[in-house]
Amino acid sequence: MIQERPYQFMYTLFVLGELLDNPLSGYQLRDILGYVIGTRVKVSWGNIYPLLDKLSTSGDITLTAVADENTHPQKLATITEQGIQHFRELMSAPIKPGKNEELEYVFKLDNLHHVSTDQAIGVLTNFIDYQKEIQAVAEHAITSINGNEHIQPTDQFTSSSLNRYRVGQAVAAIAWAQALQKELAAGVLTKLRSKESL
Repeated sequence: MIQERPYQFMYTLFVLGELLDNPLSGYQLRDILGYVIGTRVKVSWGNIYPLLDKLSTSGDITLTAVADENTHPQKLATITEQGIQHFRELMSAPIKPGKNEELEYVFKLDNLHHVSTDQAIGVLTNFIDYQKEIQAVAEHAITSINGNEHIQPTDQFTSSSLNRYRVGQAVAAIAWAQALQKELAAGVLTKLRSKESL
């Protein structure tokens, strides 16, 4: 049973997913996190190092001190079998509506290569449903705003434009996810995994 607070859920999923690829230092994880979430969310060291200590204490990762002549001493994080199981539980856990919903989807979508094709397609199906809900809310807002005598014409114009932007974003996200589902169904991950094992 997962009882983590939302931000811990997200960052734990991120860290464990990245460590499935390679052992990494906290510094490397912070850099990768910045690439994954982009510039809109500021990444603090306070998000990474306490979490690594927590995951080490819980047995999900091991931390090994490493040093070389070009860098300061640092700890390399390696995922354990328990950590792999924890990652699988997090990938299977439903995403609850709320302010972190979009970011949680970003972390799950970034880890599709670590789950089965069926599970990856399932994550994308949930993401499509999430985007359709955003689209429906924005379309309803446009209908409600236009012609509303209690809203100034200039405010109607800008609010409608903003909601058309939200509709466009959702439509693009849905098209992207549906195209990716087709690629996954055609076996793209299986082919890539077989190349990596050569």
